[in-house]
Amino acid sequence: MTLARKVEMVKTTEGLRLRSIPQGIDRYKTSRREIGKNFRLGTDCFGLLLEGKGKARLCNESGEEIIVEIADNEIILDRSSAGIERLQ
Repeated sequence: MTLARKVEMVKTTEGLRLRSIPQGIDRYKTSRREIGKNFRLGTDCFGLLLEGKGKARLCNESGEEIIVEIADNEIILDRSSAGIERLQ
């Protein structure tokens, strides 16, 4: 599953970058709740509010994971271990 996105090229001081902005998610926004390490999600649908700099690791029992990293002026999603790499 993936989200609909608006994709555009943006000029930065480091050159052109691809910006992806999720669309149609406003109705899913809710109040925030702090979670601790090893918190188990009880649903297939959730959202994250990350503040400050650092990394968050989202994983499942199959060993698939996504790393979300917050840096100075960017958000980095490492999906290299997120599951199926190609459709067969």
